[in-house]
Amino acid sequence: GSISVPLYRPIQNWDLPSNLRRAAFAFFGVYGTELNPDFLDIAEDVLPKNKEIILICENGGSLENKSGTTTGFQSRALKAACFLSKAGYTKVAYCEGGIGAWTRADLPCAEVEE
Repeated sequence: GSISVPLYRPIQNWDLPSNLRRAAFAFFGVYGTELNPDFLDIAEDVLPKNKEIILICENGGSLENKSGTTTGFQSRALKAACFLSKAGYTKVAYCEGGIGAWTRADLPCAEVEE
């Protein structure tokens, strides 16, 4: 099965800096998020360190240099892989290209009822 452990969460505070971040995100038509400070705590509660963990997000990112980049293309899955690796997880992988590449390749997808 799959487990969702969000690396980002909606912006929580309503102070001036938080509202400025919301406005900046909104300017680009994006919902404002911030790093989830509980990510590793939640991950350690639900993800065993001795099991293989496969991370997937919308874009997937890449460690390979692409046109116009010198260090690959970052994504939420790659960021989460970095955090988990630093926390001692050794069997971490990510889906390069993310959900978008998966569906473009006509690989199977199923919706899970909650």
